[in-house]
Amino acid sequence: MVGVFAIVAFLVVIALIIWRVSSSSPSAQNKSSSAQSTQQSSQPSQSSANEPSKAKTKEYTSSVGGYTFSYPQDWTLEASPGASGETTTLKSPDLVTKANNIGGYSVTQGAVITVTGYPCSNSCDLSSVYTDIYKYATDRSETTVDTIPAARFVFGYETPPQLYTVFFKNNYRYAITFDASGTVTSSPLLPIYTDTVVKSFKPISN
Repeated sequence: MVGVFAIVAFLVVIALIIWRVSSSSPSAQNKSSSAQSTQQSSQPSQSSANEPSKAKTKEYTSSVGGYTFSYPQDWTLEASPGASGETTTLKSPDLVTKANNIGGYSVTQGAVITVTGYPCSNSCDLSSVYTDIYKYATDRSETTVDTIPAARFVFGYETPPQLYTVFFKNNYRYAITFDASGTVTSSPLLPIYTDTVVKSFKPISN
């Protein structure tokens, strides 16, 4: 009987050794790695899932105002052409306004971007801006729009301050303004103004 038990115990030990060796073999590890890879590949990439999609844009051209630019397609565009120029207004989808004390409105949520292009009869250069409104403004800087020298500043008179970009081309005065709730220079919608509208703006032949 002792011999039988010894043989059985010996066989059990051999079986355990074989099992341990086979479970730690490269093929088994490869199978485990393959299973983990499959599981990981089935999960969405965190970086791609968290990357914001670029807003789709539309292009607008005003032959009367003498300009063209791009804007987000979910913003509302209102064009007001005149006899010699145009004012184009862009409104964000979440825009909320309230009447102010001078018969206009103030932005309480969202943003409004206004683009204007009108002929100028005299002082059709930045010197007129620097000697007038610019000296009363804040956050003043010199910049360019489509390689054209421009003045950028924040100004408000009896209304909340707005961000202005003003420049001249072909005897036309162009202005692109940004009005938003809170401080315009820290608005989350400011990149729409700087990186979409202003960056894409181009004067056209009048």
